[in-house]
Amino acid sequence: IVYEGLINIYENGKVTGGTKKGEFIGELMQSANFTKSNLIIAVESTVLFKINKDNFYELLSDNMKLAKKIVEYV
Repeated sequence: IVYEGLINIYENGKVTGGTKKGEFIGELMQSANFTKSNLIIAVESTVLFKINKDNFYELLSDNMKLAKKIVEYV
């Protein structure tokens, strides 16, 4: 999760997208070929959160107030 800052997403050496504050980048990291052909590079000072997806979903399912706050934020 991008907490603060901006990230460019590169595929095969070309910028194909970007992320901004509050967006998830985790699905990009799951591809087996990601590290061979793709990069994520911070465009400015950036803070990321690394969260286990299954644990995160479990936390949200147990805490409706937190889940609502996250939906409001995004």
